[in-house]
Amino acid sequence: MNRYWFCIVSLLVVLSNSVFAQNAKLDLYRSVVPVRSQDASERQFAAQKGLQEVLVRMSGSASVLESPSVQEAIGKAQRYLEQFQYARLDNSELKQKGFEENLSLVFSARVVKEILREAKQPFWPETRPKTLVWLVENHIDDGKRFLGADSSHPLIQSLNASAKLRGAPLIYPLLDLDDQIALSPEQVWNLNEAAIYEASARYHADVILLGRFSETSQGVMLATWQIAHRGESRVFDSRSDDIAALGLDVVAPLTEWMSSIYGIVPQAQGEQKMYLNVAGIQSFGQYMAAFNYLQGLAMAKDVQLVAARQDTLLLALAADTDIEKLVSTLKLDGRLRENVRNSGTLAPVELPWGQGPQRGSVELPLEYRWFGS
Repeated sequence: MNRYWFCIVSLLVVLSNSVFAQNAKLDLYRSVVPVRSQDASERQFAAQKGLQEVLVRMSGSASVLESPSVQEAIGKAQRYLEQFQYARLDNSELKQKGFEENLSLVFSARVVKEILREAKQPFWPETRPKTLVWLVENHIDDGKRFLGADSSHPLIQSLNASAKLRGAPLIYPLLDLDDQIALSPEQVWNLNEAAIYEASARYHADVILLGRFSETSQGVMLATWQIAHRGESRVFDSRSDDIAALGLDVVAPLTEWMSSIYGIVPQAQGEQKMYLNVAGIQSFGQYMAAFNYLQGLAMAKDVQLVAARQDTLLLALAADTDIEKLVSTLKLDGRLRENVRNSGTLAPVELPWGQGPQRGSVELPLEYRWFGS
């Protein structure tokens, strides 16, 4: 990094504070609610129902609705609308119940975050872990078989609808020849973790959801599920004669667990300042990309350039969360990857005798390398 480039960085760092990475997904703040008419009272009820859905999605858990301050905000839901639009309703079952149209509601992302912050509830940012779904049915005639994304089975539809409701990105295996060679339905049924992890590697998913199920002669679904994430797993059973409800029974614990890892909970002690060495910065464009990526994180309150040397920046990040949540979030998309300490490290290390540096401090900053564009 030459002196001219460093001067440009220093002069423009203030301007770059106003540039944010636009990674928010509008659909996370959107809800579609069937209504019986376009009356104001019907719209008010729909707005309240829609805001409840968005708050659960953005916190990761339905328990958010138990908060008194959240309930108070729900009562004022129409104030927080950015747009609404009526659309044709094609669902015959809903029409039989008297519904006439769908009302699409989009709520302010800023206000939703503020509602959760004031209620001391977690906020689950828009960048979310992808979940790979291996699903095996023990069919009465065909035996054990995989169900993929193109399956018309109602459980697949239920999982997808529930995942959309909760904002959980799901991906399914291709079930092509490579998958067939690497993994059998029997291995998934037996929860053979070694074989499953090896077959899953090609999909680069953050979470693996395993499901095995069968249907009784009375139409009851019996299922066992395992959620695996970074060396930890949770196993649970479900039983239902309502397939639509079964999908949410699976997705709800998935999102609650992921929110507990990646959700941002306001810190009692307020903002924390953490320091990062970011190597691999070869141009001003890369500097701006890395800087704006960090500034755009939902947890980031402020990012400042402290020093620059060769291809490495020392950045100070003020965040409304702890260091572990920051590290977990950065692992999700891989644009910043953990890096070994190198000759470009920027860290003043003069410390009082007997005092060790804390991870993420200016004396021992987190080490990352930029792999973004």
